[in-house]
Amino acid sequence: MSQLILFCTNTMPDSYQDIEARIKHAVDALKHEEFTTIKAAAQAFNVPYSRLYARVEGRKNRSERRATNRRLSEAQELALCRYIDELDKHDIPATQKMVHKTANSILKEGHTDQITSPPKLAKNGLNDSFNAILSIEGEENMLLMQNESRHTTLMQ
Repeated sequence: MSQLILFCTNTMPDSYQDIEARIKHAVDALKHEEFTTIKAAAQAFNVPYSRLYARVEGRKNRSERRATNRRLSEAQELALCRYIDELDKHDIPATQKMVHKTANSILKEGHTDQITSPPKLAKNGLNDSFNAILSIEGEENMLLMQNESRHTTLMQ
């Protein structure tokens, strides 16, 4: 008769941040030649070999990488931010409609493929990006954006 023995632990699995911190230490240890192989460092720091290998090869972690579902490149986002800055310099409130139209214009201008049509932002595809940009621009502008309809009424 065989017995089934279960071992239960009360420890939580390591968080992504904990593993990434150990990976950073492992990369530093490899740079300082404390380990001769990535495998030895991965075992010593209790991190996945494949992830440590990727960091050693220069791949960034999730929080450092650019999101894959972004339409605007970094240069295009910078151009959009400059447009918003220019509006701000002239005391013109940046409405979501204005920024959406400008973002689509930037996408169209940067599109070089003559076979396919240029990418466009979804009708509400600017919300998160725009709110992030406005939080950089300042809390006052973000409030104007979030209350666009109220602001339009106030301007009339």
